[in-house]
This record gives sequence, C-alpha cells and structure tokens, in this order.
Amino acid sequence: AVEWSHDLLGVTEQHALRSLSVLVGDFDLTAATAMCRGDGDALDLVSVLVERSLITAQPQLDGSVRFRMLEMLRDFGREQLIANDELSDARHRHLAEFSRRVRQASPKLGHWSTAGISAVAADLDNVRQALVFAAEHHRASHLELAGRLAGFWHVQGLLEEGRAHVLLA
Repeated sequence: AVEWSHDLLGVTEQHALRSLSVLVGDFDLTAATAMCRGDGDALDLVSVLVERSLITAQPQLDGSVRFRMLEMLRDFGREQLIANDELSDARHRHLAEFSRRVRQASPKLGHWSTAGISAVAADLDNVRQALVFAAEHHRASHLELAGRLAGFWHVQGLLEEGRAHVLLA
C-alpha cells in the first residue's frame, strides 16, 4: 500500500517524500523547506503529501502547524533514499538545518532565552539525530553542536545526555 501510494505521486513529490523521511518526530515548514530544497515550493509539496495522507498536519496552540510522517512511511522513504543514492545528501541537509537552528537559538553570551529553549525543545528529536550523524561523519560539527547545547542540556535536566556528546567529541 505504501509503495502504491508513493507510485501515484509525481517525481517531485516522490523526492520530497524521500527527503522528508530523514526528519524524526514532527517538523515545521521551515524544516520541510530545507529538506525539499530544489524540489519546488515546499508548501505546495507538503500540501500534496498531506492531501494524500502521507504526512499529517498538526495545528499548534500558537497557530503554527507542525507535520508528522508515520514510521512505516519514514522507513519506506529511507529505503528509497538508499536505493536512489540520496541518503547522504539528505542527512547533510538535515545536519545543516538543525545546526543552523541550534546556532540561532543558542546565546552568544549568558543564559539561554525561553524562546531559544522552546525552539530547540520543539525540534529535539531532530537535533539529536543531527548530533548522531555529526558524531559519525563530521567531528567538528558535532563538537560545535555539543558545545552550543551545553546550556540547553543544563536547563532541561539532560546533563548526562550532554556529557555523553561532549565525551564523543
């Protein structure tokens, strides 16, 4: 059923679905835009995938919308990324996007703002995935991310997780 639904999509929508499968948990339109770079308008692509029930839209209390892909669709998308030799590129785009978000949210000096903590917490699953990929493939990026997240881990009570990443770096 998943392959059949995938095959009904146009080539651009198929690529978008594969690219979005790298995202973990829920994600916003900005993350979708980063992952679908070069595929066209991310809002249009996401709308098609929501319309076809391949991802779900989840309205948030603040009026924003986050999206989610079922795990079996994510697994299928990752298999397709591997089959099309696109996994590395997608994971690099993912790392770049969530590194950018952490840099944007982390303070230059001093304490983390509530907005910065909330931003990283909303994307924590994807930040964690970016850290794992960076630890395996980009040591300098891993070290930068781990260092920038130190205050976040402290405030969130995730010191052991933070310590583990610092020790990996």
